[in-house]
Amino acid sequence: MELEIAQSIVNIAKEKRYITGPLSMAPELAESEKPLLSMILTETRKHVESKPEQHLEFDEINSMFLYVYAKAIETVYNWHEGSDYLPTEDGLFGGKVPFLASEAMQKHFQKLPLAEDLFGAFQNWTDENSDYCEVHGTHPILPIIEALKWTYRISMSLSLQFLGYEA
Repeated sequence: MELEIAQSIVNIAKEKRYITGPLSMAPELAESEKPLLSMILTETRKHVESKPEQHLEFDEINSMFLYVYAKAIETVYNWHEGSDYLPTEDGLFGGKVPFLASEAMQKHFQKLPLAEDLFGAFQNWTDENSDYCEVHGTHPILPIIEALKWTYRISMSLSLQFLGYEA
């Protein structure tokens, strides 16, 4: 599953030219996805348990992609500025995600439909593999988290490139 979802996300990112070479990464940021994804898992569990029908709607999953995109950019911006940063869950499921970075970064990244494009790749994978979790005994959140992990990595790479860091 992980390889299939990752490949779907990476393929659309290459097709849309978000990825044109190796992903950029700053060693200091290599572990930053773990606490974010852990927080997303915790908040998703709470959110789903609070709903009468205990599942995520596609608009909520779409919001998660936007959230991860914005938080990757904020992580890179704060690291670049030498500031400590710990994202909050604000906007995770609601479709309106606070986005705090320089004005130039905000203008640049608000124009890119990366989150929508990668969500679309995930949605296509889901459509093509609608029974995957049931057949493989996998919890339904795991494919989402895998897709979000790659969304974070690609978003982080684009942010680093924007600030002049290369792979």
